[in-house]
Amino acid sequence: MLALVGYRLGGLKAGLLLSVGLFLIVMPTSAVVLSRTGNFAVERGFRWGILAVAALILFSVTDATG
Repeated sequence: MLALVGYRLGGLKAGLLLSVGLFLIVMPTSAVVLSRTGNFAVERGFRWGILAVAALILFSVTDATG
């Protein structure tokens, strides 16, 4: 969903960067947190935190540029 919003606000390049970039950040982070804690709630919190920060950055960049 965030990649679609990035596409609508920033174009194709922004959508692709969000899609691939978040995949490369979220998946390893989730694996590390889950392997160390074994707690799915903590892993889910980290995942949603990363997505929330990415959304804030997207909206601030698009607001600053235009």
